[in-house]
Amino acid sequence: MNPWFDPSHFLTFDSPTLLAQDALPNLWKATEVDPTLMFQILVGIILLVTTIIVVTYKYQRWKRYTEFVTEMKSLDLDPESEGTLAGMVKRYSMDEPVNVLFSARLFDEMATSEIIRVLGSPGSMQAKRNFIDLVYRIRTKTYHPDWLGITEENRPQALAIAEKPLSLPWEEADEGMEKSDF
Repeated sequence: MNPWFDPSHFLTFDSPTLLAQDALPNLWKATEVDPTLMFQILVGIILLVTTIIVVTYKYQRWKRYTEFVTEMKSLDLDPESEGTLAGMVKRYSMDEPVNVLFSARLFDEMATSEIIRVLGSPGSMQAKRNFIDLVYRIRTKTYHPDWLGITEENRPQALAIAEKPLSLPWEEADEGMEKSDF
């Protein structure tokens, strides 16, 4: 007979509390609990909880990004604009990527931080100007004209403004100055 499993043990009429006290170690006495085992159990629980949190966070980011990509595809942007917008959203905030498409304030915050990042990076002024123009075109295509206050009366003026390349503030200041001002 197997010494580890004795069916006669279950047929005794001992009190269940006595059986439970015999089977479980007393956690209040350090001599009955192996500290390395308790440490391993604690580390295992911490790793399990951390893994669950990280996997949940990654899944939510992936799900929100796929929602964002679906919404972005419905905007009918050109491939370069789609790539730029997706890169901006990945760098700025993955917590609210879909909200960026529906909130002009969030989009403007994201665009401002990206423009500051690009202006501070090394590169030619023409590349920086092209990026700023691209961000501006994305913004005008992303938000519906009625959200921007564009009506049929001022549509030609708004479209002319949207198509005009964006000039940087220091370029406008340079145009008004003469060489004798230096």
